[in-house]
Amino acid sequence: MPPASPAASPTPTPTATPPPTPAPFTPGAGFEISGSAADKASFNAMVGAEMARSPSFKALVEAINADSAHPTKLDLGRNQAGIFVDGFVGGKMDLTDIEKWPTDPPADHPHAMTQGQNLAHVLSEAHQKALGQAYAAAHATAIGDENRYRHDRGQTSSLRLPPNDVVLGTGGSVVFQFDNGYKEQVGRDAAGTSITGITRNEPPTPTP
Repeated sequence: MPPASPAASPTPTPTATPPPTPAPFTPGAGFEISGSAADKASFNAMVGAEMARSPSFKALVEAINADSAHPTKLDLGRNQAGIFVDGFVGGKMDLTDIEKWPTDPPADHPHAMTQGQNLAHVLSEAHQKALGQAYAAAHATAIGDENRYRHDRGQTSSLRLPPNDVVLGTGGSVVFQFDNGYKEQVGRDAAGTSITGITRNEPPTPTP
């Protein structure tokens, strides 16, 4: 009897190739950025990643970066005293606050706010300030830019315009209000600056 043929080796399952990491953003003449080297590196990585996720965000950053006549000033830091996310007057941006939001909406909260949405708002508002806009006008423009970012990411709801965009909640929290009824309550510490938690409230289910 001839010897049995060796059993065929199972075909290995191919390993999925992870998507490439987006290149960090390189600020040009349209930005004047201060802060530690580590914070600048974190900012550039964050901006580069969001430019790869959202065409409108990419266009916003490229427009700012090219506007050397009106440089957008950002003072990066972490746990900045008196700053909740950003500060219009001093141009501060608190990376620790921004990073409290996820990069992607959680599966069970498809309307949730993200890092990219808040980053779009901060950059847009700071650029409008550089163009000479007062806070109210700059803030409204920034809401439009963050909503465009949301729609790029497939989110169908939009943050409402002032004066209905935010209200104060319990314990000094801030409640962001969306046009479909979604609300996001952001807790703050006793000083009203650092984020202590995020509570996501889905819109009520329509009654049949």
